Amino acid sequence: MATRTVSNLDASFGFGLQDDFLGDSAFVTANVDWFTHPAARLIMGINESNVPFPLEISGYPTLRSVYKDMLFYGAQAELIPRLDNSFGWLLLGAMGSASSISGKDSSGNSVAGVNTHIFRFNISDLTALPWLAVRRRLGGDTPSGEIGFDCLVDGFEFTMPAAGKLMASFGLVGRDFIKESPSAWTYQNTNEAAERTGESGRGFFKIGTRTPVIMGAAFQLSNGITPPKDQMAIGSFRANDLKSLQRGCIIRGVYKYTDAALDNEVYTGLTNGTAWSSEPLIVETSGANYACDIQFQAPRNIGVTARPYTIRFQANKIALQLDGPMQLDPGGFMVRAFTITLLQPDSGDYARIYLENNQTSYVAP
Repeated sequence: MATRTVSNLDASFGFGLQDDFLGDSAFVTANVDWFTHPAARLIMGINESNVPFPLEISGYPTLRSVYKDMLFYGAQAELIPRLDNSFGWLLLGAMGSASSISGKDSSGNSVAGVNTHIFRFNISDLTALPWLAVRRRLGGDTPSGEIGFDCLVDGFEFTMPAAGKLMASFGLVGRDFIKESPSAWTYQNTNEAAERTGESGRGFFKIGTRTPVIMGAAFQLSNGITPPKDQMAIGSFRANDLKSLQRGCIIRGVYKYTDAALDNEVYTGLTNGTAWSSEPLIVETSGANYACDIQFQAPRNIGVTARPYTIRFQANKIALQLDGPMQLDPGGFMVRAFTITLLQPDSGDYARIYLENNQTSYVAP
């Protein structure tokens, strides 16, 4: 009998916020409001390994046995983010908290039918993150389902190409999993329209008052989740807990070189400076003036409004550096690689991500 080849397209990715950390309590699928999102690439499943049994004196010089010492769940999902519903739940999982403003866009302009959601670190506990569950359906003669739970978002990256679609990659780590049939799985949403995805041609990138010509960039968040092996304790093969210990954001990119003003400012502190300065170039602002302001919009408008689906990144304090000497090759043009490091301001949010759509709110259970 011939074996059947199963296409990677015969699979699906789902996620939802848990009410709380489960630990040794049983996972119940019905207790989670599940959402689905198309994935451009998905690496997801159980992580375990066979550990070699140690060599022993008076024993054999060859491996005698193996054993298992721990397990955890991991997921890496690469998405073309839909900006109208489900993606906001992943942003909430990554940032920690969200608030919503009805009838206004991210600039504060009144737009009936538009809701702006602001994702930020939880002000009462900057390391607090909501617990998530993720699940994967695999097709075949008998479709199979797998759920990882007690998961935290370890980090994400938004890739901003010079031309094309905004991409997002989320990494999650979890404590445990269950196997179950996906035949009864349902979702709070359907796969959302491709026209509700951000485009580089509908974006802007500002550094303070500067508007460099950006040839591509990536926004990266790290939540510094403790490795599962560091949380192992006697009495279980699963991590005792997972916790964010150190968080941070950087933006790496390339801009088109036009003159030496920014180079001079980074190295000397002045756009026309000549002597090196030991003081880093730090841009700090307050209120509606942003040290870094990046926005992308979709080609489709929100409902019957004239405002497109929008995602926006903002910070009020950053450090800017240039990444090494400029490389000049014949036949090319001059570009500069740079890194922006987000810094904690004296007051206000470390970072904010705005999502404009017609979703009512994003509230953790």
